[in-house]
Amino acid sequence: MEHAGKTFNLKDYVTIVLRRKWSLLVIVLAVVAPLIFYVRTMPDTYFAQSQLVIEDLRNTNPMTPQMLRPSRSFDFYQGIFNSRSFIQAVLQKVGRDTLAKAAGDTVEDKLAAYIASSISLSRGGFESFIVLSARASHAGMAFNLAQSATEIFKLKCREVVAEEAENTVKETEKQLAIIRDKLEEAEHAYRQYLDKTGNSFDGATTELKLLQDKYYEIRSEWASKEAIYEANRQSLAMLERKVAPANTDPKNAEQYNKAKEELRKKEKEKKRLESLGLVLGPSSPINQDIDQLEKEVMRYGAKEERLDAKVVGQWQKMRTVVAENEMELDLVNNKMKVYQRKIEQYKKSHPDELDQSLEVSRLERSRKVYEDTYNILLEQVEVAKIKKASETGGVTVVDAVYYPTSAVPRKEAIYYVVGIMVALMLGFGYIFLREFLDTTVKSNDDLEAYNIPIIGTIPHIDIAKSEEIEIRRRSSSSSSKEAVTTYPKELINFYKDESIVAESYRSLRTNLFFTSPDNPLHTLIVTSSGPHEGKSLTASNLCLACAQMGKRTLLIDSDLRRPVVHHLFQQPRENGFTDLFIGNSLKSVVRETGLDNLHVITAGRFTPNPSELLASKKIEKLIGELKLEYDLIVFDTPPVMAVTDAPLLSTKVDGTLLVVKSYSTDRVILERAINTIQNVNANILGFVLNDIDLSHRYASYGYYKYYYHYYRSKKD
Repeated sequence: MEHAGKTFNLKDYVTIVLRRKWSLLVIVLAVVAPLIFYVRTMPDTYFAQSQLVIEDLRNTNPMTPQMLRPSRSFDFYQGIFNSRSFIQAVLQKVGRDTLAKAAGDTVEDKLAAYIASSISLSRGGFESFIVLSARASHAGMAFNLAQSATEIFKLKCREVVAEEAENTVKETEKQLAIIRDKLEEAEHAYRQYLDKTGNSFDGATTELKLLQDKYYEIRSEWASKEAIYEANRQSLAMLERKVAPANTDPKNAEQYNKAKEELRKKEKEKKRLESLGLVLGPSSPINQDIDQLEKEVMRYGAKEERLDAKVVGQWQKMRTVVAENEMELDLVNNKMKVYQRKIEQYKKSHPDELDQSLEVSRLERSRKVYEDTYNILLEQVEVAKIKKASETGGVTVVDAVYYPTSAVPRKEAIYYVVGIMVALMLGFGYIFLREFLDTTVKSNDDLEAYNIPIIGTIPHIDIAKSEEIEIRRRSSSSSSKEAVTTYPKELINFYKDESIVAESYRSLRTNLFFTSPDNPLHTLIVTSSGPHEGKSLTASNLCLACAQMGKRTLLIDSDLRRPVVHHLFQQPRENGFTDLFIGNSLKSVVRETGLDNLHVITAGRFTPNPSELLASKKIEKLIGELKLEYDLIVFDTPPVMAVTDAPLLSTKVDGTLLVVKSYSTDRVILERAINTIQNVNANILGFVLNDIDLSHRYASYGYYKYYYHYYRSKKD
């Protein structure tokens, strides 16, 4: 096992135990010593119990309506059982002298406390069953307590239920009389108003209600969009201050403000044209105007130092967002004005009907409320009367109390075994830290020890069962078993998808091109230390992200033993990469993907010697030809530790991207893979930490959830 660059063996573990031996000994003694004392001094205990069933929860009479069979919860009976009157009644039933001998005291409060600690009420093994039990140091006392408590418990239940039913009848009849008077008044007012108005309405207020509901719905939408617009506008103002004129020349400042305002109008006009369905390419007049105005603003706003490219990019993106917000606000505001005019027109054209309809609705609603309340109270009165006449307390004894003939077994061996096990687990758990037992890469912190940059972190991708494809192959561990790998049916659509995963791939794309700003990347391989770490999916989505940015991108599946790319892009495997080595033309193997700027070359037909193909001189010539046609060429290669394909190909490209799966890639295997690539003098561009769990608070992942939640909130 390795941790923080050190390998641990058995001697190291023994050393840790010996160094912490006093801590281990204290923990064991702190658990075992009190346990031994407790078991050795524990007195004999006798146990007696009765079993009761709650009658209210059983359907004793199928002809009785459901509402006349009220069910009582266990807490109701627990409250009666714990009441002081119940304890006092048991004390009187058992007798003070008898209890004084068992409790060793004659004070009434002490005797009551003894009874409360000796008897208990619990749920039985079946629904609606409860168990009343008693424990005592003498068999006769346990039997006497259980029998007396059972009788008193039944009596108390009957008294409580009868009193409750009586109170319910009285209170409900009072409320019934009040509601009856109010119902008569409401009925009289309703009929009187109908006679007065002639009972003639055309239901026009329904139309008004629909208009008002729609107006308030649009108004709420407007308020939400305005809040988003204000937040984005403030962010844009902060970015604009970074590109504001460095000098205080009034003429220069005036020209800067004029160019900035014209730029805002042009971007808003562009958004309006795009909303009408027009496709505006980079060479369109309005885009050219925007580019020219942007250069003019930056020229006026240039400071002594060179503007940060990252700040300029954020400024450009935020301008587009604010322009889109302004257009949305204008659209929603126009809708709101339309519905406001409709509401005013309706009120002017239906003044009398509106007032009459509202008044009738109010009177009818009032009459309906009193009528429903009266019916409910009338029903409750009848239910309470029936319950008062038939209530038996709700409990029936199923198993009577039996006299205990032997004490409850102590089971000392179980106490000792469990106690020692718990003591040892606590002791060793205190000594050893959990990370010593886990050698997988979990976070960026684990990768920083290799002095290789981390240029991307990809969150876990949730794939629904209906949206995944399964690739079945023979397992590498057993020829008789199948290994199943799942992939999404569709890759990320970077033109529409603004999810956390999509944004992380965009960040990977940006960081990748900034790894070598002076010598732009043209070719790279994407590999991993072992299988099932997500290299093929990472390579495919990375190519999609680059193509979306406008780079002519080619993805080549050079994992000739276990190819995946043809599954992800739903292409046939044959007539692909390997076919180039038997005379097929480059044009015949390059496949369209249906996406602009992106082509793929699948693995091609099976070959018994993939390593020889990748080591041949023809591959260098092929890469040279492809560089003339594409801005970026990405090779999906086999894992480094599986075969030699990846190290061979890494010497022929500009760089290597190493995919590492969180909580899966072993640090030892990863280090071997890094050494293998570095031994052939290949250029490792950096790590891509894949499949991270954003719900983990491990290391520095917490900021991901905050950042992406904020990013999405601006789009909603």
